[in-house]
Amino acid sequence: MLKYVPNTLGILRIMFCIPLIFFTPFGLTTTAGIVAVVFYSLAGLSDIIDGPIARRIEGGQTEFGAALDGLADMVLAVVAVIFIAPVIFTTTQLIIAICALVLRFSSGIVSYIKHKQVVFLHTYFIKFMGTYLFALPFLWLALGDSLAFNIAFFTLMCVVILAMIEEITINLNTKEPAFNIKSIFALKQFNNQHKAGGE
Repeated sequence: MLKYVPNTLGILRIMFCIPLIFFTPFGLTTTAGIVAVVFYSLAGLSDIIDGPIARRIEGGQTEFGAALDGLADMVLAVVAVIFIAPVIFTTTQLIIAICALVLRFSSGIVSYIKHKQVVFLHTYFIKFMGTYLFALPFLWLALGDSLAFNIAFFTLMCVVILAMIEEITINLNTKEPAFNIKSIFALKQFNNQHKAGGE
């Protein structure tokens, strides 16, 4: 039964996004906002722990699980941009965040064209991006609309761009979906293994 834990966490992450739709528009510093922050924290925590759990459980790493994890991450990102971002971002920041989300969708389109399925990778850089994204509302609560927060925001946007370039590059240069590849630097090794397996 343990092998189902990572997928269960992915499903829960999607479910944790539902309260954000209803509570976040009231603001993060209201009672409703506190409820939203709690569910947002649970969603982020599930994202942080599901990967390590999957790697430690026999049979825990599957293509379905990787796809579900990518879908859950996308749902959280979309909900965050639509419902959380307008509360904490300026208009300019919100436009930039939407562009970053479009870039994420573009990566999925590229993978579908290449592999006939949507492939969201789980490289170290993308995991770092996800953790940084998760932390952003908490940085806003701690720093407010300050220079430090603006620097953190624009640094994050640079990380998003670089992470998406890495993901698109990997998807374009692999002959099969590389759900569990850890870095663009492992691209050659992945392709060599695929070539050897096909011979």
